[in-house]
Amino acid sequence: MVFNAPLYRDYLHTLKSYVVSAFFLVSSGWGQDGSANILVEKESAQVAVVIVVGKIIHDRLYCGPTGNYTSNSKFGTLKTAKYQLTIGRPDQEVFANEFDTAFKTLQKVQSGIASTQDRQHFLIGENDKVNNIRFTAPVFDERLTVRFTYCIVRLIVR
Repeated sequence: MVFNAPLYRDYLHTLKSYVVSAFFLVSSGWGQDGSANILVEKESAQVAVVIVVGKIIHDRLYCGPTGNYTSNSKFGTLKTAKYQLTIGRPDQEVFANEFDTAFKTLQKVQSGIASTQDRQHFLIGENDKVNNIRFTAPVFDERLTVRFTYCIVRLIVR
């Protein structure tokens, strides 16, 4: 079966998590996670799933065993290492236009919460000539552990 880009694009427009769809801005908003702001679904307050169609930029793909961590780094420990990938405009024209729209939509979303003009970590743009989107995810997740101490008592009955 041959991939039908226009048909797939039309399907994506029916999903509220597709950034270019008419439903995205209406169904998404900002929520709190500790001291961080996160994008959430307005109805459920769950972390939002976001769909953007792009082309992975191969020289900005840091998804190896330690993500973006280097042992001599002054920026943190392995505990803070993140997987990182950057996407840009896809080759297919139908999705290239969608990517430009998605980038502008995400700029609006980011502007609604950003407290400074230093916005170089998520949306990367060079005077609208080159627009890329950087995604990161922690390599390690913090897990709550519970330790049990067992005490065995022997009762001797005589």
